[in-house]
Amino acid sequence: MTNYERLEFLATVADLYYLGRRSQAEIARKFGYSRSAISRLLTEAHQHGLVDIRINHPIKRQLT
Repeated sequence: MTNYERLEFLATVADLYYLGRRSQAEIARKFGYSRSAISRLLTEAHQHGLVDIRINHPIKRQLT
């Protein structure tokens, strides 16, 4: 698997999890991985900047 293919795969896993609301177990079954491997892939996707998580606290928004 090339680096580009790896990044595409990481993005696909992250998309299924964060946007598709699939569980790690569902994604693991789909791709033939363990649930813990999917967890590591999601961490890797985040480390590569493929995932950007933002929390919008309503109180903090009012203070700024």
